[in-house]
Amino acid sequence: LGSKAITAKYGSIIMDFAYFKAANVHEQKIENDS
Repeated sequence: LGSKAITAKYGSIIMDFAYFKAANVHEQKIENDS
């Protein structure tokens, strides 16, 4: 199995998920402050 290929394929998906999760938390913070 090409573990590097798997990491390359799923790495971007994991990064996107982490980004959207952080963005949602950030938006909730802004809504709570206002």
